[in-house]
Amino acid sequence: MMFYEVFGGILQSDIEFPELPIVGPQRPDWTLTRGSSLAPLTDSVRLGEEVLAAGVSVGMDRTTDRFRLSFDDTGTFDIASGGAQIVWVPAPHAKAVLVRSDVLGRVMAIALHAAGDLCLHGSVAAIGNRAVVLVGPKRHGKSTLVKALVADGARFIADDAARITSNPPRVALGVPTLRLSVDSAHHFGIEEAPSLVGDKVVLPAHDESKRSEPWIPLDAVYVVNPCRATPETPAVSRRRLNQLDATLTLVRQGKCGALLGKEEAGVVLARANALARQVPVFVLDVARDLSLLSAAAAQMHAWHAPAPRQASQSSSS
Repeated sequence: MMFYEVFGGILQSDIEFPELPIVGPQRPDWTLTRGSSLAPLTDSVRLGEEVLAAGVSVGMDRTTDRFRLSFDDTGTFDIASGGAQIVWVPAPHAKAVLVRSDVLGRVMAIALHAAGDLCLHGSVAAIGNRAVVLVGPKRHGKSTLVKALVADGARFIADDAARITSNPPRVALGVPTLRLSVDSAHHFGIEEAPSLVGDKVVLPAHDESKRSEPWIPLDAVYVVNPCRATPETPAVSRRRLNQLDATLTLVRQGKCGALLGKEEAGVVLARANALARQVPVFVLDVARDLSLLSAAAAQMHAWHAPAPRQASQSSSS
């Protein structure tokens, strides 16, 4: 089995993940094994379902000791022991790239939920030594804005899934890949896609020269709101939400809200409220114009970059 670093912890797996940094053998936070069968569920509750693509969906059930995710195309995953144990039974002809995508997406998000964390559908960058999380629905430009922040000197932290704790507020270093639309990739000078998953260009985002600690203090959460660009509108502006609206917004931006359903809503609400008490949540109005991305990134750096140190006066002055 291999050991990988991801989401602020160690994943031990008998499935290879070439997109993850490999580490030496050590005590894992999660163990992923491939099995041939799973025990029948008893006294289970169907939590939710989600359509992933045409003809492909995923459903989730819960018992007293496990969650079970069933994907039409990649198979079934049992998540037990507070998220630490994951067993996968493959579907016939499951494609490796889709299996890895499911594991590092919804499966790990449920494992993190089972462990007590809040997992948001968001992208993350660190400005200075503090992180900002960008959340919002698909195609709202979260990954594109993170790419612009990195181009302006920020550090890449995560894309698509953000693991967050609230005591203290921190976000974990995630999967070191970034997914961009074709138009966004071309804007950044990426003409040939290293990899395509669906309609997204998948880029390696890991940079050893800017390697982060596995956990980064969280400075703010932004709900990305694309707006029509006009000569009068700024590249980006923000308005802070009150605690109630911030809490409800965080709940809506959960990574697996449709799968967790009403049965787990109270758990997610409590975690979202704990975070909203400690970290500001803003609506981020972003002009929908790729030519304004650098200006938007510069403004966000101005909001979050550490203040420069004042030169101390010498004793002779």
